[in-house]
Amino acid sequence: MHIDGRSLARDSVETCDVCIVGSGPAGYSVAKALQGSGLRVTILESGGMKSVTGAHNLSMLGADSSNFVNDFQPSRRQIGGNASAWYIQSGGGHRWIRLAALSRADFDGVTAGDAGGWPLAHEDYMRWVDRADELFGLPAGCEFTPAPEAAPTLLNVPGAETRLYRFGDADRLLSNMRELYEQSAEIRLISQAYATELLPGENGYDIRALRFATQPGETHRIEARTFVLAGGGIAIPQLMLASRSVIPEGIGNQNDTVGRWMMDHPLVSGGKFYPADPAVFRTAAIYDMHFNRGAPYMGYLTMPDTVQAQTGQIAIGSMMFAREAGWRPHSESDRQKRGVGGALSILAALREAHLPPVASVVDAVTGADGIVRRLFERYDQHAASSLTRGGWSHDRRRKFEWFEILHSVEQRPNRNNRIALSRDIDAFGVPKAQLDWRWSDEDAHAVARAQDALADGLAAGGAGRFEVQRVDCKPVLYSASARHFMGSTRMSSDPRQGVVDPDCRVHGLDNLFIASSSVFPTGGYSNPTLSIVALGLRLGDYLRHHMQMSIAA
Repeated sequence: MHIDGRSLARDSVETCDVCIVGSGPAGYSVAKALQGSGLRVTILESGGMKSVTGAHNLSMLGADSSNFVNDFQPSRRQIGGNASAWYIQSGGGHRWIRLAALSRADFDGVTAGDAGGWPLAHEDYMRWVDRADELFGLPAGCEFTPAPEAAPTLLNVPGAETRLYRFGDADRLLSNMRELYEQSAEIRLISQAYATELLPGENGYDIRALRFATQPGETHRIEARTFVLAGGGIAIPQLMLASRSVIPEGIGNQNDTVGRWMMDHPLVSGGKFYPADPAVFRTAAIYDMHFNRGAPYMGYLTMPDTVQAQTGQIAIGSMMFAREAGWRPHSESDRQKRGVGGALSILAALREAHLPPVASVVDAVTGADGIVRRLFERYDQHAASSLTRGGWSHDRRRKFEWFEILHSVEQRPNRNNRIALSRDIDAFGVPKAQLDWRWSDEDAHAVARAQDALADGLAAGGAGRFEVQRVDCKPVLYSASARHFMGSTRMSSDPRQGVVDPDCRVHGLDNLFIASSSVFPTGGYSNPTLSIVALGLRLGDYLRHHMQMSIAA
């Protein structure tokens, strides 16, 4: 059942068994696991059915943030969360989301150092990954490694192996999410409900209520037996730190851990790979988006777990996009980027039947050439393959000569990469998030070593020549952020090294849990969505079991 929060009576007090903050993939997976449990579930979502500027601005960082802010793209605040923004194209008119599981080396925290890895068994985690497949419409038995019969199509690379990205149907998942929210009698979603403060009980060991706002000046409370924070990796620590009317340091922050160890997946421009045999462009379609049993896959190169465990080397995933001689990437100017942003703002305003901001109209007019180019690239069936579209292996019109290599790279957990509270406040009086994030020289040098190892392996295997791109002897950032905000409420058995325990319960609090990429102790190099959903299902199943037992007792 869906309720617009703006229709609630002023100063209302809502009650339920489980309150979930956030309606994106994390919140949905927890709610899905609780469906049919007999528990009353209420989900708070700060946005509405469609994206609007006001809700979007709640995710903007404070002006005192530093470093990767120029690449910062805020999380989507609307029903379905970031699932509404997935747009990978691989044919059939569908939108897809790239999926991969964390490897055993990722899970064991090979590169985590003193911060420590996951306090869970990899086998337990993979059991929930298999459950998560169903929500993405993937056929049973999907694998992350190629079948043995694919061997003739794989590159021979000593010290590296081919793994597979899988792609979930974004439209199907989003449709299922909205169906649950709108039609379930036991799960109630309140939209336009912005969580502003967690209120602890008198003993300090639980959360008795949560305050939320539906419009400036209109606040409400929700009381629940259990609270689950299922927002993004920035919004969750922001809320915990801003909840300081009773506990000055913020909720769950007794060890100064909330907001620390923030990680992302920087994207690195690898360089050019020239295959020794041009036939690779015809035979190695496995490295393009391709369909198998109705589901799209895409191969990429990475380091075997055994090698990473032995060397402690940072993990990178290397994707390949076929290019013609003379191909050059298009570089957008700031003016063109503002034009595209203005067009998106205008579209959002029109969907909500209100006038767009004047600044957006000005940006769209002055950056119109950037809008036209984006539209051309999106709808041109023969546009170059990229992170968001495949198809190069099916294009017989072009004569390819080399592959562009793009790396998605791991970032080691660093306690000083953190989210704090800004001096700036949002429209509801809540301090904005202040982000202090760096891609360290140590990580950059580690990526360079991994690139060199890949180049040596490609040459030794006779696969071809990889010309690594460097500037001032350092890897070249394609983008500082993939919007994969992880680690800021990391999972750890030791409260001094994290925020939640292995059950995703906040240390020191009986009834506050977190379902988000923010609990990841390490992030690997892959899109975190599959792991987010897997952990959400795991948490929902845990709550279902323990809360039903409590009621029965």
